[in-house]
Amino acid sequence: MSRKTAALAALRGLFPGVEAGFGLAEAAEGGALCPGETAGTPGRVVPQREAEFIAGRMAARAAMADLGLPPQAVPRGADRAPIWPEGLCGSLTHTGGLALAVVMRQGAASPGIDLEPAEDLPPEVIPAILTRAERLWAARQPRPGLAARLVFVAKEAGYKAQYPLSRSLLGFQEAEFEPGGPGEFRLRLLRAAGPLPQGFTFGGRFSTSGEFLFAGALLPALTQEGCPCSGAA
Repeated sequence: MSRKTAALAALRGLFPGVEAGFGLAEAAEGGALCPGETAGTPGRVVPQREAEFIAGRMAARAAMADLGLPPQAVPRGADRAPIWPEGLCGSLTHTGGLALAVVMRQGAASPGIDLEPAEDLPPEVIPAILTRAERLWAARQPRPGLAARLVFVAKEAGYKAQYPLSRSLLGFQEAEFEPGGPGEFRLRLLRAAGPLPQGFTFGGRFSTSGEFLFAGALLPALTQEGCPCSGAA
């Protein structure tokens, strides 16, 4: 199985039973941006960053096609977050020359994905990323450094999922990872974030495929009152 096939299968497995489109692209393959899409100021963006940005947009359009929709532009906002076409929401991630995207119809839920090398998290950054409870959990795992990387990936996915709803930048110490069943986790907010109250929890899944660690999180849609429909994803 090729790296691309394995990665796309892993991505789909993060959202079982969810109506969504999934896409993948490699930076080395190149591609063309749509009007309104830009990786930054022309002439000041390093080639690698531009290639990764293009790959992300190609993955986004592949995800739209997977959902049965025509390709559309995904500009970058002033906060650097992707601006999805009207009626859609989604999430992007890239590392190691690989870009992934998930797209859903707006109003169903808010997804977040992250992709990282399946490598130990450097010990010197662990105290800044993991809470005390998370460090104790990771230390009990067969490979503590990789468990710490899992916490990092899960938090990144969760932060991306909550941001479109809260417009709040969460620090790594402001949400806590809680292990669930096999391949599952939950995140619990340690402070309020927009309409999401302190203590709000939502779920996600993770997997490892080849050289990568994948994580996906999903927040329920908001009610008319601006609060999540439930605390579970």
